[in-house]
Amino acid sequence: MDYKCIFCDSKIEDRSIEHIIPQSIRGRLKSPRLICRECNNKFGSQIDMVLIDRFKLIDVCLELRKDSRKKINVEVDYDGKKYILTPQGPKMKSPKALPKKENEIIPEMIFPSKEALLKHVKIMRKKYPEVDWENYIKSAKTEVVPIYAELNFISDAPLIETWRACCKILYEYLFLIKPDYIASNYKYKEFVLGQCEYTAIAINLIYIKYSPFKINRDHLYHIITIEGRKDEKVIIGYIELYSCFKVISFIDTDYKGESFITGYFQDLMSGDFGVIPDLEPLPLSKEDIVMAINDNNIDNIAPAYKESFFKTATKARLYPIKQELEEIKTFLLTNDFPNQQEKLKIVLTRLLTEFKRLGIPHTFKEFINKGDVPIDNELDNIFSLFQILLNLFQKNELDFKIISELVDLMN
Repeated sequence: MDYKCIFCDSKIEDRSIEHIIPQSIRGRLKSPRLICRECNNKFGSQIDMVLIDRFKLIDVCLELRKDSRKKINVEVDYDGKKYILTPQGPKMKSPKALPKKENEIIPEMIFPSKEALLKHVKIMRKKYPEVDWENYIKSAKTEVVPIYAELNFISDAPLIETWRACCKILYEYLFLIKPDYIASNYKYKEFVLGQCEYTAIAINLIYIKYSPFKINRDHLYHIITIEGRKDEKVIIGYIELYSCFKVISFIDTDYKGESFITGYFQDLMSGDFGVIPDLEPLPLSKEDIVMAINDNNIDNIAPAYKESFFKTATKARLYPIKQELEEIKTFLLTNDFPNQQEKLKIVLTRLLTEFKRLGIPHTFKEFINKGDVPIDNELDNIFSLFQILLNLFQKNELDFKIISELVDLMN
């Protein structure tokens, strides 16, 4: 099948892997059939640096770029001085001379690192050969100065270009899930391409809420939700980057297709990611969203999206363990076991393996392969796991009939 670039309409001759959420912000969602190599290269040079600059403070603080080949410096202000932020803390950007004392040949100085000190000495040796530079180096002291006030960080990334980058992600994701989508007009694409201002987009609704210091370090998400509404003739796009930068926009205001909603999540801390189909429709009308954005209240919308999204995402994460329960049932029905304890050990091992794979916590210690354990203990632990699963299934409205069937087979 031939594919055309969604931006320039040229035939994609040489497959170019497009990271829908750019690699520069740790994105893993990609496709080889969306854009041509020329557009990919152009966007890579234009958009990647905008997003790197916008989010480098979070990347450095959480060490998300530790595997990156490209070193990114984050400059911050503190007490009127410039510092470079590192995962170990702020470091002075450049050496600073203290007021010169009487009879001093050279002033006392503060250096950001030993390397900076040695570099300075190398330059000054020629200018002041009479100075005992070896003793100068030996007398240097290392001090750690605590910082209590807030650091001031201002991104150089233009806000309008960051919006454009977010709209590009939404536009590409829309074509990933709806390859046959035909836009009612080209304004959204023209904005992404930089051919028109954001005010030209239908209804002019793009909004941001950016709070990089109010983030959960255990879970940091990229989230995309695309919702098409047949009755209201709109396609709504919502994107959240690093759990703090939120943009919602109307991608199409004269949509003529069927209703749909789907999403994608990536947890930057745990590494989990996936496309989530069949999300529950957001319980907000088009007018509700217009009003919320006009009132600068996107936070009223974001929790509704997130609640709907993660409820469905949790269901998706539980489907594999439900399938494993079905396979355990088949295994028990089709195999003979030398004794009851052997059967229980096999079941318990498979359950613990699945719990570990999915990151579902349990409260008892694993004892598999640590010697014989009385049957009653194994059975109790299996039932404890079943109870955890039963609670999860009920909470997320999943059919839990399979759990009851397995309980009967255990007895």
